[in-house]
Amino acid sequence: MLLVPLRTRDLGRVLAALAMAGAIATLLVAGEWSHAIAPATLIAALALSRYLDEKAREARWEGKVF
Repeated sequence: MLLVPLRTRDLGRVLAALAMAGAIATLLVAGEWSHAIAPATLIAALALSRYLDEKAREARWEGKVF
C-alpha cells in the first residue's frame, strides 16, 4: 500500500465509497435493511484509512517516522 501514490489511493477510496453508497441505496430501496450493514462498514473503513493515512503523512513530515 505504501508504494501506491497518495492521489491514486484517494481516487480509489472515492470510487469505492461511491460504489458502496450505490449499493446501500439499492439495498435500502429494495427494503433489505440488514444487508446494508456491510457496505456501510466498508465506507467507515475507507474513512478510517484516509484518516490514518493523513496522520502517517503528518508524522513523516515532522520527522517522527523513519
